[in-house]
Amino acid sequence: KEWDLIGKIHSKSYEYRKKLDFAILGLNMMFNTAKKPYLSLSFGKQSICIAHMIYQINPNIPMFFLASDETWSMYNYKEVIEDFYNKWPIDLHVIQTNHFFNSESWKDSRDKGDCDLQNMVDKNKYDGVIMGLAKDESKARKITLLKHTDIHPTIFEYKDKRYRCCPIMNWDIKDISGLYRDWE
Repeated sequence: KEWDLIGKIHSKSYEYRKKLDFAILGLNMMFNTAKKPYLSLSFGKQSICIAHMIYQINPNIPMFFLASDETWSMYNYKEVIEDFYNKWPIDLHVIQTNHFFNSESWKDSRDKGDCDLQNMVDKNKYDGVIMGLAKDESKARKITLLKHTDIHPTIFEYKDKRYRCCPIMNWDIKDISGLYRDWE
């Protein structure tokens, strides 16, 4: 309830509008740079915001959700995905992995799935990934997001000429609450 009020107030602020415009510009620059981008979607608060923004700009952008075998037991992802999809019918691809129950230990499961996110799509089909990374999550994320191209500060070019876009890299919880309020 408190964040709803904060989002309602913040969504009217100049600071929020400036960050939203920056994020949308970053997405548009990504769509002009990468000819076949996709969204790596976790259905967390940040990636849901980006999925909504992308859907408003180009609803045909594919969105990939990496689900492990324990995903469906731990959280209400099925409900969240259905609710989101009923409002915005995105081009969703669920990539299912099965490391958890087929492993001898948690470490073994983690090691087997260590590169699942990087390998969940055919790299020959896509030349750009959009992600919900934000600087306020950790020091490591902040360092990662300092690297960018001249195209736009939200875009990074890998050595293999593929791109990563993190349009809400400068957002915090107030901005996310603001966008949720904008939806209503």
